[in-house]
Amino acid sequence: MDIAERRKLIDHSHPHISVRRQAELLNLNRSGIYYQPRPMSAHERRVRDLIDEVYTEWPFYGSRKLALEVGERIGKSVNRKLIQRLMREMGIAALAPGPSTSQSNPEHEIYPYLLRNREIIR
Repeated sequence: MDIAERRKLIDHSHPHISVRRQAELLNLNRSGIYYQPRPMSAHERRVRDLIDEVYTEWPFYGSRKLALEVGERIGKSVNRKLIQRLMREMGIAALAPGPSTSQSNPEHEIYPYLLRNREIIR
């Protein structure tokens, strides 16, 4: 049974078993029982739409460039952390080289280091 189904089993008006005990029996955190996601504001919705527009046009832009471009289109600055959060929620990321960009080619010859175990005196 997943968490959402277990949350539905909680009876807040049960006469004998407290919500705390019900959460304990269902192996749920009490804070998760009362959590209600906040609705997206009109500003966030507008920023999200603009991120989608800009990202479609320039998919290599990261959060910094997107924040500047979205801010220009809105007419006021936009917090980069907001852009990062919305990008994460939308599942988008800049098209940039990933990790392991400094890996050497395995076919390339490796030359010996000729100064190893030598004393450099001049």
